[in-house]
Amino acid sequence: MNNEITLQEPMNKYKGIKKILRKQIEDSVHTFWAHLTDDNGKTLEFRQLYKTVPDDVSEVYSPKQLLDKINTIS
Repeated sequence: MNNEITLQEPMNKYKGIKKILRKQIEDSVHTFWAHLTDDNGKTLEFRQLYKTVPDDVSEVYSPKQLLDKINTIS
């Protein structure tokens, strides 16, 4: 059973993930996210993590940390 949410969005469509992250921050949701990129640093997907961190995830972010990161790359 898959225990994560995956959002795949092109660079110009960070609006959706930002809305989700802002809502989680506002509601004080305690969760973690991963931002997966290819070898060139291009965004592949965002994953909300549950219980475990998959092997392909090297960095984990809080909603605030991920929102800050997205704001620096968009």
